[in-house]
Amino acid sequence: MGGWLSRLTTESIKGVFIIIVFLRHVHPYITRVDSGALSSLADKPFFFFDNIMSQLLVVMFLFYSGYFVMSNILAKGSSYVDAIPSKRVFTVLVNFDIAVVLFLILDWIYSVNYTPYEIAMSFVGWKSVGNSNWYIFVILLCYFLTWISFSIFKNPLKSANMLTLLIILYMAAAHYIKESLWYDTVLAFPAGVYICYYKDRVLSIIKGKEFLWFVAGFALSVLMYKIPAFRYGFFANIRAMALIACVIGFTLWRPWGNPILAWFGKNLFPIYIYQRIPMIILSHIDAGGFMVSHPYLFVICSFLFTLPFVWFYDKTKITFNRPWKITAALRGKEK
Repeated sequence: MGGWLSRLTTESIKGVFIIIVFLRHVHPYITRVDSGALSSLADKPFFFFDNIMSQLLVVMFLFYSGYFVMSNILAKGSSYVDAIPSKRVFTVLVNFDIAVVLFLILDWIYSVNYTPYEIAMSFVGWKSVGNSNWYIFVILLCYFLTWISFSIFKNPLKSANMLTLLIILYMAAAHYIKESLWYDTVLAFPAGVYICYYKDRVLSIIKGKEFLWFVAGFALSVLMYKIPAFRYGFFANIRAMALIACVIGFTLWRPWGNPILAWFGKNLFPIYIYQRIPMIILSHIDAGGFMVSHPYLFVICSFLFTLPFVWFYDKTKITFNRPWKITAALRGKEK
């Protein structure tokens, strides 16, 4: 089945979380119209779980992104760093913008209006026109700051330190202009970078104690939710570290994977970006009456109608591969 960082394992973990993200996104369409539509005894366990997890749902997306970016940098060196703006930043941004255009068309159909500023900023994820946006902005920022940091320094540890500092500066700025969710998990990305760099040392520490790390990480991530300071804001990143420890411990203890979940993890981007389109369309049926009268059918249909967008994304995906040679000049002779 492979190890804790095998494609099957990591994509299965991401698959679990993207399905939960879908459930997190779909239920507000129903409860905004009728707060009691999802109040049965069967719904309570999900809302309890969702409340505890809060922003932890995206932690492993950020962690694995940071880890594998660092892994590629260590393996391929400056050639990979040179390609980050095109292969990572612009590829994600342009494909995200294709989705934004579809949301704007949907807004026009349903007479939903946004200001020119909101529309312009939606193309970089800073604002939303009905789509999910904050995570895309954050991951694009992480990629961009990775490129800057690893372009200036040749030494990977110095670069990782600079990346972390830049992300902390972003967090400080975001604290004053954005909600907590824009920065309360972002340190999971540099955590992935550091764990990749210190992988052998980390594995030697955890070896023989994998189950303990799994249990302790899980317990801490849940218990810290009870402390308001760790629920939102800067210190919520500590909860993110606990979840990372939990998942690392679990996947070292029991390397695990499921082909169906791995498919969802592999197609995380189109599922995350396009899932709100069927939600929006179905929520307008009978002025919201359909989803209130048949909430579970609304959830199932939204889920099923999201899947064709994976095919659409495969057919429309645009990829950029041209490296940015400016990195060589920025790097200079730094050792």
